Amino acid sequence: MVRSGTMKTLKQATRSDHEHVESYPVTRALAEGTMTRLQYELLLAGYAACHESLLARLSGLSRFGGVARAPELKPIVDSFTQRVAWLQQDIQALGARSNTRASGFDSTDAFRLQVSSWSLPKVLGACYVFEGAALGNAFLYPRLRESLTLEDRESRYFRGWGVETMNHFRAFGEALSGLLDSDGDSFDGLDVEAEAVVGARQTFSAVGALLEEVGHLTYVPARVVAREGRATAPPPAAFLG
Repeated sequence: MVRSGTMKTLKQATRSDHEHVESYPVTRALAEGTMTRLQYELLLAGYAACHESLLARLSGLSRFGGVARAPELKPIVDSFTQRVAWLQQDIQALGARSNTRASGFDSTDAFRLQVSSWSLPKVLGACYVFEGAALGNAFLYPRLRESLTLEDRESRYFRGWGVETMNHFRAFGEALSGLLDSDGDSFDGLDVEAEAVVGARQTFSAVGALLEEVGHLTYVPARVVAREGRATAPPPAAFLG
């Protein structure tokens, strides 16, 4: 059996989730170049926790459905391994100049527990969210780096693959399609597209919860914002792919 395109289904089914994530104040601060260093540090810590949870689950699913999948999963595992390394590098570099130490978030703890029992299609749906986010990061990176005066070693995650970002996303799409769109009955009767969509939507929800936590931890009263002449509600911009 050959399935229709899961990547196309994911894009269509998560459009409203994508738009909702763009509405958070932290997201808009990121897009407008008004994000604080503390917000940036906390966001990186949260993203690191999410990526580590997905990487751990991917590593445990190499034989999902009784089929050895390590070769097909390798490009995706390699991608998340690299991004975890970038996040850890950024966090370590920022820690050298800051006393801020981000501890665990309720949102990322809950996400880790969710992911630990997910099927492969659901995990790949979650991966789609962060692979798509890299497309937005490519546009946000220059402004983010300038507004926070970040060094290269403090902003490796958002820089990502640079000019190769779109090619990298296409390669991910091909890998996902190879795993999900023509695997016959190897997923034990699962509705693969539905599972992938659930994974993506729950990941968007987890990211939203993380953004809300970061916002609460770094909240500045409106009167202080007004006194300092900073915008309180910058317009939304693309964030997650």
